[in-house]
Amino acid sequence: MQWLRFGRGGAVGGNPTERAALTTIAAEWAVRLAAGPLSPGDQQQLDAWLARDARHLGALVQARAQWCEFDRLGALAGSRASRTAAALPVPHAAAVWSRRGVVAAGLGGAGLLGLGWSMLAPAQEYYASAVGEVRRIPLEDGSMLMLNTDSRARVQFSRSVREVRLLQGEALFEVARDAQRPFVVQGADWEVRALGTVFGVRLRGTEVDVTVSQGAVELGRSRVGGAEARRISAHEQLVLVPAQPARVHKLAEAVLERRFAWLEGMVAFSGEPLGDAVAEINRHNRRQIVIDDADLARQPVVGAFHATDIDAFAAAAAAALGAQAVIEADTLHLRPVGPPQSVHAAVGEM
Repeated sequence: MQWLRFGRGGAVGGNPTERAALTTIAAEWAVRLAAGPLSPGDQQQLDAWLARDARHLGALVQARAQWCEFDRLGALAGSRASRTAAALPVPHAAAVWSRRGVVAAGLGGAGLLGLGWSMLAPAQEYYASAVGEVRRIPLEDGSMLMLNTDSRARVQFSRSVREVRLLQGEALFEVARDAQRPFVVQGADWEVRALGTVFGVRLRGTEVDVTVSQGAVELGRSRVGGAEARRISAHEQLVLVPAQPARVHKLAEAVLERRFAWLEGMVAFSGEPLGDAVAEINRHNRRQIVIDDADLARQPVVGAFHATDIDAFAAAAAAALGAQAVIEADTLHLRPVGPPQSVHAAVGEM
């Protein structure tokens, strides 16, 4: 599943050469932004650079966070100097730390990152995806967060722990390794712990399911002190329901691919009832499909469909199941008109 692997470079590129180049450019923009408002021409250049690659924004955020530390150090240096030479003005941080000096110091390097975490209070970042949108969000530690349709998450990193609270919907995480700071995904009364892995979490009301693509995670109910913690590894899915024992399922490679088809804007089914398939399609669309017959809703669906192409899905279902798709206002109704059969639709046939 190549589309599950986003690259370990995360917010600062892939191989070391790319990371160094991106860090240098981000550092220079951080210094220019700290010096004052950009000219219209410079602002256009920055906007174009940010739009060129999603990783650029993450690199700039990291660089500006580190520049705050240089700015604070510059102010401290100026204060010390003023005590011995009161006639001299306190220099701006940009005068104490030249742009080239910042770059040469390796902004974003391990030593400065350690300094940054020791001086900065942990900040919270909120991310959300709209209905029908899939968002790819580089995190400042090199991890990657993918939000499925209509999802929300809060990210808060500190020196000791990296925390993400999934507030709604579904997300996939590619976690950068950091033995000193565990990566924890939390919900209302559960948490998932991982050090270096790829896994997805989906909320369905009070139910949560965790699916691991690479590595291993540990999932438990946070309100009971981890007493029910369960370890799951690659190609396994754990479903947690209140007041019920945790259920672990082994997943074949094909099933795992279908589980994460949303990363490519697809939904995939292998015999699920039409009612379940419609519920999944409806998650990705403001327009909705309604099935007007209970027997029709129980018919199996097999195939891969574009998640936001509700008309194509309804047309394929209607044709394969001997049903009809009727548009009423903003709603598509599926109704039987003949003997049903399974839906078989392949990618690219719609």
